[in-house]
Amino acid sequence: MRRHIIYLASVLAAFVFLGPCALAGQTADMGTNPREQRTDRLEARVEQLNEALSLTDEQKAKITPLLADEIKQMEQVRADTSLAPADKFAKIRQIRQAANQQIRPLLTAEQQQKLDTMWQRGQAAGGPGRGGQGGQGRLQQLAAQLSLTDDQKAKITPILQDEVQQIQQVRADTDLARREQFAKIRKIRQNADKQIRPLLTPEQQKQLDEMRKEARERRGGRGGRGGRNRPMVY
Repeated sequence: MRRHIIYLASVLAAFVFLGPCALAGQTADMGTNPREQRTDRLEARVEQLNEALSLTDEQKAKITPLLADEIKQMEQVRADTSLAPADKFAKIRQIRQAANQQIRPLLTAEQQQKLDTMWQRGQAAGGPGRGGQGGQGRLQQLAAQLSLTDDQKAKITPILQDEVQQIQQVRADTDLARREQFAKIRKIRQNADKQIRPLLTPEQQKQLDEMRKEARERRGGRGGRGGRNRPMVY
């Protein structure tokens, strides 16, 4: 149960910054039509926000166009080849902040508190790219879930730093299709896990396997229209 709560919190935190179109660790068939892709992303974003905040139908009707505009702006930033990766991350963060400021007045006090908590967790996890300050967000997550020792943290930190750098490079490569980015990011995470695993005790390895299995099961079965998987947040 505790691992389930920690996992859900990490998903919500990642969602605040990444949105469903920046999934790490999950390949998805989103079709080739840009309009279809945008529709899928919007539906997934509304669905995830609804799950987190239990939106009413009236709230969803008001929030959906705000999210649609946010997604459109983020697509334009990602397609801008004149921007350096750091500049893209900064602009995406500004877009996300602006959208949240528009959404917040539409929520109840309890929902606003949940949104604020999600935003704060997202900042602690490092914001866009999920790496933040050299992978510290990921390290803190693993430390909490697996009760890492100081020695383990010291050995795992450079692995996560390298993982973060590689993922940021993939996300900044506008020549890659979305599915190719997902596949590359998934491979990067798998390679990092392979390096981390030998540093763990048998009990921690078992916990890590259970975490990964639960994540896969949660992503499974969330299909999009026509049998296509919607892009999900991880």
